[in-house]
Amino acid sequence: MDSCTCKGVPTMPSIARVQDPAEEVAAVLRRYPGVRDAAVVGKPDARLGQVPIAAIEMAPGTPPPPPATIEAFAREHLTAYMVPKESGSSIRCRDGLVEDQPAELKIILGL
Repeated sequence: MDSCTCKGVPTMPSIARVQDPAEEVAAVLRRYPGVRDAAVVGKPDARLGQVPIAAIEMAPGTPPPPPATIEAFAREHLTAYMVPKESGSSIRCRDGLVEDQPAELKIILGL
């Protein structure tokens, strides 16, 4: 990639990397020990527009973590508005996830 100059000073061009927020949240949840897969969808919210709701699939033989534990993990790696949270559990453990099917995932999560 060619460099650019700004007022005579060589600089590297800035390439904005746009990532889907739901995929960013899912990627963080997949890093939690024992999580095999994760999927995130937006739940309508009167104040914020949407809030993230996540489903995780644990690796075979791995017990699901307490919701507070994985939510704390998410808080360490995400900005506050991206952390799945609501009354009850907003990170739900499932046996198998439906990939690339947001409508089906919303049905599974009861949204």
